[in-house]
Amino acid sequence: MKKTDKKSDPESLIRAAKAGDGEAFEALSREYGGMIGALISSFGSSIASADPEAGAAFSEEDLRQEAGIAFLRAVRTYDPESKPGVTFGLYAKICVRNAMISLFRKYRTRKRRLKRAGGRRGIAEAVAQDAEDDVDPVALFERAAGLLSPLETAVFDAYLKGMKPAQTAAFIGTSEKTVYNALYRAKAKVRGLSEK
Repeated sequence: MKKTDKKSDPESLIRAAKAGDGEAFEALSREYGGMIGALISSFGSSIASADPEAGAAFSEEDLRQEAGIAFLRAVRTYDPESKPGVTFGLYAKICVRNAMISLFRKYRTRKRRLKRAGGRRGIAEAVAQDAEDDVDPVALFERAAGLLSPLETAVFDAYLKGMKPAQTAAFIGTSEKTVYNALYRAKAKVRGLSEK
């Protein structure tokens, strides 16, 4: 494929990247690099103004890595047939933005926990310690198996495997709303276990 072909046809690049073509993924990364860079820059200045300690806790490299992982996840999960009219660019932007927001929320939660505990550690130390303490969601799922209903178990298992709610609903044979509700309950139960 010529370089111009790759740039003009993101759909074939996405298919190739999903099949493991590293060059296709690199081409997509270059094509959407400006968008990712703008999100990183915008998010970095937003968190620095909202919380100066957070601005110091996250280096640009940390944000780039988080954005790169989110972009890879976007490439792997993009399905134009499930959401007609949603371009890959928009989908990737939403995925990267949501990953950044999630990163900041985790930081703020850790900071609040530390403050409530009356700890005197620095925030960077707290984030590093919490990263070591993070529990594997699969291990939590196994521990929560006795707490989850059969529906919640099936939905949470599908969620851990990366299935979208619509796919899960079709697979299980229920409505998407039921899947969302069961996933919400399952996450709450698993979250309760992780906080113990």
